[in-house]
Amino acid sequence: EYNKKQKGKNMLEIIGFIALAYLVFKFAPAVLEAGFKFAIIMIGLVFFLILMSIIWGQWTVLFS
Repeated sequence: EYNKKQKGKNMLEIIGFIALAYLVFKFAPAVLEAGFKFAIIMIGLVFFLILMSIIWGQWTVLFS
């Protein structure tokens, strides 16, 4: 009796793992694309803020 339950549990675990693997492979391109776009936007924002701080620093020196 116990062995039957254990076998069914193992089968469900295998089916669940296959389903998760399928979902990961199905949605990986979209997730990676969104991640790369987000990273590029954040890098651009950081460079923009650095540039603005340099310009602002020069303006404050100029007008002080």
